Amino acid sequence: MRCHKCHRESRRRYKAVMRGHGCKFCDKQGMDWAGPAEVYVMTNAGLRAGKVGIASLRPKRSRASVMRPHGWEVFRSLRCVSGTEAHEIEQQVLDALRESLEVPQYLDQSDLPQNGATETFALADISPTAIWELVRRTAAEHAHTSE
Repeated sequence: MRCHKCHRESRRRYKAVMRGHGCKFCDKQGMDWAGPAEVYVMTNAGLRAGKVGIASLRPKRSRASVMRPHGWEVFRSLRCVSGTEAHEIEQQVLDALRESLEVPQYLDQSDLPQNGATETFALADISPTAIWELVRRTAAEHAHTSE
């Protein structure tokens, strides 16, 4: 669809549009796709799990503040110019994690306080350091191709 507010193309669920939400770029709830964002790697020692994900950097309740009471800690994070850039990096990392490295999803959605179970991995399968290096390499490659 093409948003009537900002005139950008975006995919949006019909129900969301009918409830008055704008496109992913101008909707003020959830991810700010046009504003600054980060790609993060988190760990949870109790669950022996890791997670790679993205979050907006606009002032509001941070992803870390939601996850911390449930045992999650930020291992590292990388600032990005936009949510769109962070999402592209995250998706490439997840593709490599699942396809090239054959590391499966580790947790179910019921194990997390928010969405993101598909972004989890077992710390026994791969270290957060290895995931972080993958994030850094992907971001460096992305910087060369996004100009």
